[in-house]
Amino acid sequence: MQQPDAPRETGDREVVDAFLEASRNGDFERLLALLDPDAVVRADGAAVQMGSQALVSGAHSVAETFVGRARAAKAAVLDGGPGAAWQLHGETKVVFGFSVVDGLITEIELLADPQVLGEQRVQIV
Repeated sequence: MQQPDAPRETGDREVVDAFLEASRNGDFERLLALLDPDAVVRADGAAVQMGSQALVSGAHSVAETFVGRARAAKAAVLDGGPGAAWQLHGETKVVFGFSVVDGLITEIELLADPQVLGEQRVQIV
């Protein structure tokens, strides 16, 4: 497996790390502060089958989706950008791709399709 590049922007990694920490700690206000007002979460079909919503729109709804939830998510580099991964018995089951613009998260993509996961360059950090 080819090793992913370093995250595109160090600041983006810091935003994602802060988001994961706020999620784990149930800090709703901090989550809101890290999200673009028009932030969205998109989940593939496999993630939906695992219980995710296919689409969540707006910072408030995205924050509600993640508050208190990312306890098992590990920081990761996903195709060279900041991400996270959820693993079960050492096997990656879901990856979270983050888009960060001007210091705010604009999109989170949840990918759980095994075929798609096999095509992703994921490195747990």
